[in-house]
Amino acid sequence: MTPPVRVERKSPIDERAWHKFFDHTGRLSISATEVKAAVFHGGVESSLRPEVWKFLLGLYPWSSSGNERKGIRRSKRDEYVRLKAKWWDDLELQQDGWFKEQKSRIGQYPSSCVWLGWLIRVEKDVHRTDRTISPFMEEDLPHPDPDSQYSGTNAHLEMLKDMLMTYNMYDNKQLGISLIATWWLTWRICTRDE
Repeated sequence: MTPPVRVERKSPIDERAWHKFFDHTGRLSISATEVKAAVFHGGVESSLRPEVWKFLLGLYPWSSSGNERKGIRRSKRDEYVRLKAKWWDDLELQQDGWFKEQKSRIGQYPSSCVWLGWLIRVEKDVHRTDRTISPFMEEDLPHPDPDSQYSGTNAHLEMLKDMLMTYNMYDNKQLGISLIATWWLTWRICTRDE
């Protein structure tokens, strides 16, 4: 049997070290491979994780400048607002009596009403979020829908719900990974910087 390989952990990348990776324009002055190796061997201080993950997940190209990344953030924020409006602004649907009645019947909706199915499943998944995680502990707001089976909520739960609904309008018409998306977004809310 081969003995296990010993890997020496290095110190996590701190803000000073992270900024040394970039030149005066905000472009990497070392290779992406070197950055990934530094992250792999030492990790990243928690305050830097939101920025580093944007590179690791492909939101930022490794060759981008600081100004280009600002533009990407602005563009993605605008895109989110536009996509959210596709379902958020559909007041006619939301005020429909049939819609309100069906909304209270978890899991019992006609297949033609895909939007309602998303809303019901997202609502259920969001309220199953681990309440021992600090942003989700308190229910300090009344539920925005007085007819909901859930009595309370908070700003983070509502943000999570909005993100999941917007994701479904954008890229997931079948809602096949709602719980996985909920867990991932829960982590993002806990580590986000904006």
